[in-house]
Amino acid sequence: MVLNRVCVALWVCCLVALPARAQTFEVVDLGVLPGTNVSWARAINDEGLVAGLAGYDRLFTWREGSGIRDTLSPHVLPNQTPRINNRGQIAGIWRRGDANVPFLWENGSVRELPQPALDYVQAVERLTDGGMLLYRGPVPAGGCPRQAAALFQGQLYDVSSSIGGCWDARDVADGPRIVGSRRRTDLITYFDATAWSFQGETRLPTGRSYFIPTQFTRVGPAGHLAGTQGSGATRMFVLGPGGDYAEFDTPGGPFFPVAISLFGEVVANAYGPPRTVPMLARNGRLIDLTAVGAGFTVLLVSDINRQGHMAAEARLSANGEVHGVLIRPTDQPRNLRQSAAGNHVTLTWDAPPNAPSGATYLLKVGSTPGAADVLSSNLGAATTVSGTVPNGAYFARLVMVYPNGAWSGTSEELRFDVPSPPGAPTGLTFSLEGRRLTLAWTPPAGGAASYVAEAGTQPGASNFYNGGVGSAPGVTAEVPPGTYFIRVRAVSAAGSVGPVSDEIVVTVP
Repeated sequence: MVLNRVCVALWVCCLVALPARAQTFEVVDLGVLPGTNVSWARAINDEGLVAGLAGYDRLFTWREGSGIRDTLSPHVLPNQTPRINNRGQIAGIWRRGDANVPFLWENGSVRELPQPALDYVQAVERLTDGGMLLYRGPVPAGGCPRQAAALFQGQLYDVSSSIGGCWDARDVADGPRIVGSRRRTDLITYFDATAWSFQGETRLPTGRSYFIPTQFTRVGPAGHLAGTQGSGATRMFVLGPGGDYAEFDTPGGPFFPVAISLFGEVVANAYGPPRTVPMLARNGRLIDLTAVGAGFTVLLVSDINRQGHMAAEARLSANGEVHGVLIRPTDQPRNLRQSAAGNHVTLTWDAPPNAPSGATYLLKVGSTPGAADVLSSNLGAATTVSGTVPNGAYFARLVMVYPNGAWSGTSEELRFDVPSPPGAPTGLTFSLEGRRLTLAWTPPAGGAASYVAEAGTQPGASNFYNGGVGSAPGVTAEVPPGTYFIRVRAVSAAGSVGPVSDEIVVTVP
């Protein structure tokens, strides 16, 4: 893209001369279930669905607009962290009799999961969108530092035995990709950070003076890795998929990262003394979340989603109760949008409320979600940028850069295709001659190179047909008896598929 740039020397001058502004957040009280006076928000997915514990042992969900809901789990939950994925599934551990049993909650019902071959199950470390689970077991006497097992496509795997060596597995991503540390023996025995996948093993890049022992503890949705260093976990590090690297010294006791956003923001807790400090690591800086909301003292942060919204626990100033809370940034750029004429693209956005004088905007564009392999550039104070872009699919996002160099929250990510896909066909109609079905429609403004038809046995479904039907604005085909819900889409010469037309219902006798 052709970008508007400001003189680097002038920009640095502005950074020095202008006062710093605080990064701003909103804290939302999730409340408590009837009969309880405490709740703990432990996980959040990208749709904003929160899972947590109320009264220490009751599983709840929370969604904006509907509030806190009891899942009515049939057994008591031990005080551990349930996990949630973007399908709305929740995995956790409940106590049935004297045993800890893993379970999965989905659409209001629960079922028990296969028991891993551990001495006992302490917790679920992760539930991925693909349904992978990583179980955490106890620390055995001698040998590896922790037992772990993975549930993958319905089969259970002992992580150490399946991968080989001695693993302290701490997180898993679809692929699968397991991160943790492996025991190494040279002149001494130690553990170092390792990520494992079917493609091989990845260790920390060479050329840096790392503390040992060290380990990866979390993997993010775009491939960021976070871990700890030092015998007392006194330093946290973040390794980006492009090799960028940052280190943070603890503001308190042992430092433990708990989750990573799509854009590499890491939430972590430094576990006292004298108190636990909840932190957000963003752009090489640590933000103390303790007092980000008036009327709340944040005690612990538990999770972060793609958009940078965080699940946490806070003490209410009004009555001293501890409630689950949602923390979300309020200073991010808004309403990122795109317009195009052929390959000439314009991106426009709105400044956040109360943006300080001297703030600039950093645009990141990638070829995949969360990436910045196409562009990463500061645009100055402009809120629009234009340029000629090659054909392809792009993912763009923005942050505001404060005069002191701190970053705001990240805007929602915008996907756009170049050239832009055609609009939706209009006026979709049909006619029947026995079982011979004819569809006709009006092409979108600007035309289309071809069309795709979607037909299903339910509204919005495409289980009967989903495929190309040629370049003409109509098609005829023999169709078996049944009721069909049909839509069409236009396709550009570059293969970009446009939005769906209105849906029609056709009953073939």
